[in-house]
Amino acid sequence: MANKGRPREGAPTRYTDASNVTPSDVADLGDGPCVALLIGAAGTLTVDTVDGTSNITLAVEAGVVPLAVSRVYATGTTATDISALY
Repeated sequence: MANKGRPREGAPTRYTDASNVTPSDVADLGDGPCVALLIGAAGTLTVDTVDGTSNITLAVEAGVVPLAVSRVYATGTTATDISALY
C-alpha cells in the first residue's frame, strides 16, 4: 500500500495530492489515511477516523470534509464522487 498521508499540524491550507475513493467494507484507503475528503454529491458517509473512531456515519454536503479517515465504508455511504485529499 502506498502512503500519501503524512502528519500535519492543524488543518492544511492546501492539499498536495488526491485519489479517487471506492467505498469498501473490508479495505482501508489504498493510498493510506487522508487528511480530508472531497464529496461530489451530498449524502451520508460512513468512515473510520485516523484517531480510532470506527464506523461513524455523518450527513455531508458536497465539498471538502476536513476529517482525517482511514476507511470509507460502502455500507451506510450514499455520498458519491468521493476523493481522498492528501
